[in-house]
Amino acid sequence: MTTAPLSNDARAIEELRSKLGGRLTIVGHHYEQEATIQHCDIRGDSLELARRVPGIASDYIVFCGVYFMAESAALLAREGQQVLLPDHSADCVMAQMTPARLLDRVLGRLTASGRKLVPLAYVNTSLAVKAVVGRYGGAVCTSANAEKMMNWAFRQGDGVLFLPDKNLARNTARKLGITGRDTHILDVRKTGEAVDLEAADKAALVLWPGLCAIHARFHPEQIEAVRKADPSCKVIVHPECSPEVVRAADGAAPLPTSSSMSGMRRTGHIFMSARKSIWWNASPVSRKAASAWKPCVPAPVPTWRKSRLRSCATHWKASLPGTRIPSPCPARIPLRLRLPSNGCSKPARSF
Repeated sequence: MTTAPLSNDARAIEELRSKLGGRLTIVGHHYEQEATIQHCDIRGDSLELARRVPGIASDYIVFCGVYFMAESAALLAREGQQVLLPDHSADCVMAQMTPARLLDRVLGRLTASGRKLVPLAYVNTSLAVKAVVGRYGGAVCTSANAEKMMNWAFRQGDGVLFLPDKNLARNTARKLGITGRDTHILDVRKTGEAVDLEAADKAALVLWPGLCAIHARFHPEQIEAVRKADPSCKVIVHPECSPEVVRAADGAAPLPTSSSMSGMRRTGHIFMSARKSIWWNASPVSRKAASAWKPCVPAPVPTWRKSRLRSCATHWKASLPGTRIPSPCPARIPLRLRLPSNGCSKPARSF
């Protein structure tokens, strides 16, 4: 069988690999393009990659993902390790919906009465926001462990502030039996002065008014149309979709894992995701199994997939040994990042 020749960019990356050997580890998020992800030593979702970083012994960690992920990796890396991001303009719109200074101000107002409101930040937030969350005794979660972490947060105080994704929060709360009457979506306009303190104080779960602009484009009508075209199909959506979409679907999952695909491998099943590459590159899903799934993609997410082969090759040539690269992580600041594997018993790691 003839192997296709490597492109110039792919060849340049492999030459760097050969030169550096074990001093270089490349990690990549499932969302990255196939041409990029095939060069990654470790791939996974945000939680999996965060768990793996502390165990990496290499001098250089190249992170193919978005800015907030590289920040988390730099925070978890050992002293002396460099975490490199191929494109520093790779960002997440949802992460930008929670400015750290505004969050600090809002949390100050919400807890001024003495209430112990525990902030729970989705990993799609900046390092500065995670630092604010840490100062208020909170933690960080991903869509994969949001339910476990929300349970944990409720045990720590008398209420939870989930940020920035109100949809992930509401879908997670529904699993825990928390209804709309027990929640309140904040109005954070006027630099936080518009917050209804009385309504927030009555709510068990307080929600930051953020969302994923791409997953917000899915609607129940699309699911109806898919089922009308193929009555045998199963529709799985991402929990960042609205509660209305999640209720209309057959299930919600961060990505199509072996368990979520169990019994659903007939041709015609649909996985609705905003990023096509997530179902193709996800390690639990083989290409053979993934071929039975049809992604429903309303729009591309260019900022999440900026670690293109060309930018990786060009950046690494200039960055790896010989040139000092500023870490995407600023000075270490107070933060407690909880990364539980089975429940929430693992102690916080402080920085």
